[in-house]
Amino acid sequence: MKKSSPESRILSGLFFGPPILVALAVFGPWELHWLPRAEPPYGQRYDPPVVLPATSLETPTRAPLRQDWARERWSLIYARLSDCDARCWEWLELLRQVRLALPRDHELVQRVYLYGGDIGALPANPASTKELIMGRIDGPAEAELRAALGEDDLVSGRIYISNPLGNLVFSYPLDAERPGILRDLERLLTISRAI
Repeated sequence: MKKSSPESRILSGLFFGPPILVALAVFGPWELHWLPRAEPPYGQRYDPPVVLPATSLETPTRAPLRQDWARERWSLIYARLSDCDARCWEWLELLRQVRLALPRDHELVQRVYLYGGDIGALPANPASTKELIMGRIDGPAEAELRAALGEDDLVSGRIYISNPLGNLVFSYPLDAERPGILRDLERLLTISRAI
């Protein structure tokens, strides 16, 4: 049997060594804290995504809202069928803060409030309603939106993220925290830039 030369052993080590080291690092028995770990999404992911219907909604001034309100931009949606109280405006303010926390991408994101009850008095701070799209869930649009957003979720209130194609991507209960929603939205925007 012929002995291998030192050169061939060195070449074999250079060829097979890196894949073996990577396999040991990833699948080996050691806890490697220096490897980056992907955090799971904070919100409930829609898989497959649910398409928001292109419905005709009324604004608080009774003017028609354009049917493609959920298209062309990312949307942070707060939807609830009951009257808008002080807590409701707190949630809309939270969504405003999430949007503004995106320093270079906030223009790609819009805030949407879908309501079914009485909108009540608008808050004293005009920034709370600036660039806020509002639409009443009523009439023919109601059944379609209830089916897409979920009957129980609309009654209790829920936050959603939809993509520029009008697909629901994530949803959150009303006790969700701003950093988690922001993290999910930043990831979505990063992925959309890479595509």
